[in-house]
Amino acid sequence: MRGFTTPGLVLVAMTGLVGAGQAAAPSQETVRAVYTQLLVQADADKDGTISVAECRSIFTDPAISEKSCRFWDVNKDGAITEDEYVERVMRVTNKNK
Repeated sequence: MRGFTTPGLVLVAMTGLVGAGQAAAPSQETVRAVYTQLLVQADADKDGTISVAECRSIFTDPAISEKSCRFWDVNKDGAITEDEYVERVMRVTNKNK
C-alpha cells in the first residue's frame, strides 16, 4: 500500500456511512476531489487515469483488490477515469438513501 490510507479511507467512510443511513450522499464536487487525491497517490504513469494495475497497488488483499478494481472500471477498458469513479460513487450512495 503506497501511502494510500487517507483517500482510501475517505471512500470507505463515505460509502459506509451512506450505506448505514448516517449521512447524505456526497456532492459530485466532493467525489471529484477524492478522485484527484487518488490520482496523486495511484497514477504512477501520470496519464490522468488509474489503470486497473495501479488500482490493485492500493490494496493489500488481492481478492478485495481484484473485485474493487473491476467494480470501478465501469466500461472494462482497463482504466478508471474520473467520470467512471464519480458515476459509481453517485450510484452507490444514491441507491442507499
